Amino acid sequence: MTTLKAALQEAYFMELEEIPSEEKLSEDEALTFSSAFERKMKKLIRRADHPIRYRVAQAAACLLLAALLSGCTVLAVSPEARAAFVGWVREVYEGWFVYHYIGKEQAVPENVVFCPTWMPDGYELIVEPENRAHMIAIYENPEEDIILFNCYMNTESMNLQIGEDTQLIDTYVSNISADLYIDNTSGAVNHLVWEDENKQRIFWITSTLDGETMVKIAESVEAQEVPKPQVVYQPTWIPEGYSELNQSISDDQVVIVYRNDEGYLLSFTYTKNRESVSAYVLLDNQETDVQAVLVGGKTADLYLEQQADKASVLVWGDDEKGVFFAMSAHCSGEELIKIAESVEAVQ
Repeated sequence: MTTLKAALQEAYFMELEEIPSEEKLSEDEALTFSSAFERKMKKLIRRADHPIRYRVAQAAACLLLAALLSGCTVLAVSPEARAAFVGWVREVYEGWFVYHYIGKEQAVPENVVFCPTWMPDGYELIVEPENRAHMIAIYENPEEDIILFNCYMNTESMNLQIGEDTQLIDTYVSNISADLYIDNTSGAVNHLVWEDENKQRIFWITSTLDGETMVKIAESVEAQEVPKPQVVYQPTWIPEGYSELNQSISDDQVVIVYRNDEGYLLSFTYTKNRESVSAYVLLDNQETDVQAVLVGGKTADLYLEQQADKASVLVWGDDEKGVFFAMSAHCSGEELIKIAESVEAVQ
């Protein structure tokens, strides 16, 4: 008996031990169950209502566990074979199909993910793929059937466990040889595995769908560019008494407004359009003399107001980042410069 099977049986018997006997039920008709027991029973009922969903989830868990254990797998591939062959090798190891990459490892491209562009009616994306060596996307329909899509870079091994009734069928995905695993057991999950044309990535789909539909999904897989995370700049020091009032973030600019106990506002703005910042300052400060100051060793424009009811303005830029900043506040020029020099990328 395998360790995994023994562990599953032990867990099963532990569940049974928590069920009261018929004698106990007859002795106390007002018997109440513990909250832990009721949660477990609800979980069992949910599994019974959606068996296919849990089969797919179980298959995913097994594959993820196998990926963690793949470092223990020793493949009998000679150095000569490695030098002559580049791509994914399929081998059988104790009931598992092991897909192992042979060749030079490639860096994961930045801001690119792979995912299907076609899905059967009713399926929606519930887990989006992330830009990393192992990408996972999960789709679900209203009946809670799941389609699991995986993309492995050449830095990992992929392990697939099959049942006794599984049939391996050689097929093609857009003229690329693929492995289709069809389980003839009613309600069982099927698998489709193929590599990309450059033999650097391997894709895997698991679902209860038929092979033809799974191939159609596979042929729709495309590389998609994902936007880079937006860098947010923000002062890390502001005068005492000020607290953030609101933020306005758009594709063109970011505005963060602070307010102190006396009701004075401190506005911090940055954009990639220097002309719009300069125009804003000039319109509001046509009679104000500009002073050349330094912010972090770089030249900046300081519009210092002498009237108490008007805010002073500081404008500066960072050519390396391509970002231009403007800040207005009812404070001294020294404080404005100190706030500006505290600005950092916080995201």
